[in-house]
Amino acid sequence: MLDNKSSDLTTFNTIYGCYKFKRYPFGLNSAQDDFQRKMEEAYENLDLGLIIDDTAICSADERLKAALDCACKKNMKLNRDKCIFGTDSIPYFGHLLISEGIKLEPEKTRALSEMPLPKNNDQLQKLLDMLNYLSRYISNLSSLNKNPRELPLTDQ
Repeated sequence: MLDNKSSDLTTFNTIYGCYKFKRYPFGLNSAQDDFQRKMEEAYENLDLGLIIDDTAICSADERLKAALDCACKKNMKLNRDKCIFGTDSIPYFGHLLISEGIKLEPEKTRALSEMPLPKNNDQLQKLLDMLNYLSRYISNLSSLNKNPRELPLTDQ
């Protein structure tokens, strides 16, 4: 919900009069950051994997119960079709969450190995972005990607 001051900022005119949003309208720049913060507040800083509206709880003990209790207290609704219980691993934003911790999702390794060599700056940036995303799995990444960062590619 938007507070009154924020709601006033979303006022728009139609032939039927002036209207304003009570909730975040689609495309509002700050919505994602605010929603992430609200999710973290809602779960009372439990040690959960929270990325926007996706929550990962790698536990079948009191953390799961605490998270479900928080969701219930805050009147949050969970999508039953997206809930997965009783599994040893789950893909989560390019990572594989397993009982021993976190590891790289095999699909990301395959995508990176099949990526063509960059021929321009945009392609090089895409490769470097992917490498940076996976940096937790690549020791000494900055020295490994030094040469590609210095390639004199064109913007074509």
